[in-house]
Amino acid sequence: MDTRQPITAIKGIGDSKAKSLNKLGVYTVGDILLHFPRTYYLYKPPVEEQELKNHVNEKIAITLELRSNAILKKTRSLDIVLAKGFMPDISIELIWFRTPYIRNKLYTFTPLVFFGKLIESGGSYKMEQPEVYTKKEYENLCKKLCPIYSLTKGVSNKLVINTVCEALKNTVLDEHLPEEAVKNNNLLPYNTA
Repeated sequence: MDTRQPITAIKGIGDSKAKSLNKLGVYTVGDILLHFPRTYYLYKPPVEEQELKNHVNEKIAITLELRSNAILKKTRSLDIVLAKGFMPDISIELIWFRTPYIRNKLYTFTPLVFFGKLIESGGSYKMEQPEVYTKKEYENLCKKLCPIYSLTKGVSNKLVINTVCEALKNTVLDEHLPEEAVKNNNLLPYNTA
C-alpha cells in the first residue's frame, strides 16, 4: 500500500468513516500514520469489591459475572441494553445506549471485565457505556500502553487504533535519511521504527 493512497484503501474504511476521519485531517494512508496519539493510557488491574467506594466517578476496571441475559429495550429513538453484574456482595447496573450488538459480548456465568466510569446513585453502583473484555483480553491490555487519539464525532479510539494497525501491516515506508546516516548512527530503518 502506498502512503499517498486515499484512506479508503485501508480495509474497513468506507466513505462514511473516511468523511469522519477527514475532519481530523486524515485523507491518505500517510495521514493516518502521522496522526499521533495525544497521550497513552495504562490499564490497571480490576478493582476489588471492598475498594469500590474509593473509586466512585473514576474510570476503573471491575470483574463481574452476569447471572441473566442482558435486556434490550427499544424506544422510538434509542436502543438501550441493560444488564446486572455481580461481585460476591454487590451488584452493579450496566447500561449501553445505541449499541444493541453489545449483547453478543455479554456471556452469563462467565467472569467478564468491565471498564468505565463507576457511578454511585442512591447507594447502588452503575456504569454507562463500559467497555467489555474477557479476563484474558484485559490481562493483555494491562501489559501495554494504549494510545489515546484526538477524536471527532463518528471516530472512536478503537477505529483509529485498528486503522493505524491495518495501515502499518500493509504499507512499506520509504526511508527519508541517507543509508550512511542510518548505519553511522545505529538507527532503525524508518519502516521498522
